[in-house]
Amino acid sequence: MVPYRFVPPTNGGHKAAFGFCEFLSKQLDVVCFSATNNQIDPPPPFPLINLFPDNKLKYINPFLLLKFYRVFKLQKIKTCVLHQHFMGLLLWPLLKWMGVPMIIYIQNIEFQRFKSMGKWWWRLMYWAERLVYKKSAQLFFISGDDLKAAIGIFDLDPSRCTEVAYGTYLKSPPNGHVEARSRVVARHGLDEKKFLILFFGPLSYQPNMEAVSTIVDHIAPLLKHKADFSFKFLICGGGLPTEKKGWIEGNNVAYLGFVKDIKEYVEAVDLVINPVTTGGGVKTKIVEAIALDTTVLSSISGAVGMNISVCGEKLIEVPDNDIEAFSDGIICCYKKATSKTPNYFYEYYFWGNTIQGAVDVLNSITNDDT
Repeated sequence: MVPYRFVPPTNGGHKAAFGFCEFLSKQLDVVCFSATNNQIDPPPPFPLINLFPDNKLKYINPFLLLKFYRVFKLQKIKTCVLHQHFMGLLLWPLLKWMGVPMIIYIQNIEFQRFKSMGKWWWRLMYWAERLVYKKSAQLFFISGDDLKAAIGIFDLDPSRCTEVAYGTYLKSPPNGHVEARSRVVARHGLDEKKFLILFFGPLSYQPNMEAVSTIVDHIAPLLKHKADFSFKFLICGGGLPTEKKGWIEGNNVAYLGFVKDIKEYVEAVDLVINPVTTGGGVKTKIVEAIALDTTVLSSISGAVGMNISVCGEKLIEVPDNDIEAFSDGIICCYKKATSKTPNYFYEYYFWGNTIQGAVDVLNSITNDDT
């Protein structure tokens, strides 16, 4: 159950849910229940039932329980995997009564994310998360870092915790860099000889907007002072308030808005940067960029959740909020060509491999039930 619109996927959270459902459905009998505003034309590569309205009441509306009960019985549901814990408080009593194990696929430790964003109600989120996790049969974590942290934070049984990493569809580095660069440069009237640096993500999300502020107000001006080469920062992502566009444009920064195929832009540029220091969970943009054979320069907090050991030279970390280190890192990336993304990155992050932990757990639960 994915409690929000995610088809077609337009951000990292959507892509995590989409990839999970797609690859799980290749091995198990899966049906996905989600919100009524998902697009089903063309249909996704897994069964999708648009079941409930996409509004905040869906998390607490007891009248939905009868609908869930009828559909669960009709579909002969044996196990329920919730993407995030938000509907767990509503659904757990029903699932318990029906004898259906509840599993949570955890893409963020949510209370930490909201705490880092200064939300006053993060303590309420902590207790809601803790309760739902305690009531779950199993927990899938999007990263090993989150898994280890959650065991201590919520006092969880490690035997009920499994890593199911965010994945890539690729099995090896692509060869489309030159063609992608030519298309992007021509589309936006860019100088092909400039060192192109990309940041992308929905700008309606506070941590991403804070990262853009860091780029525009601090990194770009300092790099202009220090660099002896031409460069251009490209910002991609929807949700930017109209009055902010003039602030972003200029000073070697271009705002390109929401782009339909972000992969083309990631392939086109010389470097992806991620100065995000708040929020939580795996920064899916890093997995996507490295899979496309593009080097990533990230703050330490921005790279939390990544398996550094499989990234080779493609992931470079600098201290949080260290503008000097970030600008120096960009200069180093300009001067030093990195090798291709190593094969062991794809062995670890390919969706067909990362999903296997979930498949094993679900097969085990099903066999136990029978």
